[in-house]
Amino acid sequence: MSEKARQYKPSTIRKLDLLSGNQCANPSCSNKLIARDGETLISKICHIEAVSNNGPRFNSKMDDDERRGFDNLILLCDECHSIIDNIANVPKYPVKLLKEWKKLHESKQISQHLNNPGLLNQAVIALSDLKLDNPTISHNVPKSFKITDKIAYNCIKQHKSLIEDYKIYYTKINAYILN
Repeated sequence: MSEKARQYKPSTIRKLDLLSGNQCANPSCSNKLIARDGETLISKICHIEAVSNNGPRFNSKMDDDERRGFDNLILLCDECHSIIDNIANVPKYPVKLLKEWKKLHESKQISQHLNNPGLLNQAVIALSDLKLDNPTISHNVPKSFKITDKIAYNCIKQHKSLIEDYKIYYTKINAYILN
């Protein structure tokens, strides 16, 4: 086992935290990830596919970067982490199920934020405040509207990750803005 698989990138931890909504990702659990004192972290960063070859759901085809990557990590409360990694319970919690939990939980968090008009207003205002008048850019409308072309055309590369994360909601955002 390499220690690198447990050396999480700060951006990965931040994304996990932001998409957690302070809730355990197990859909049948209502535990918070911050204790009732408001300070104690009781969340656990859990590997969907284990770090070590004797760990639960170990995948020998993964490298350490994949093992510590966002797609292989899920935030759970301490209780759920202990349950899913208990060797007797591993068959009940296969990789596919844990990935479904992760996807469902993160989608729910994103959806809740997009359904909040205040957040959409903040995003629209932030984008409208950007200085987009760059004389080196042609004012011809691009023929292709792929996300990478939009980013380049609008000179908002600093917001690329935000746009990439929310590109699946363009239709909803456009409908909101136009109403």
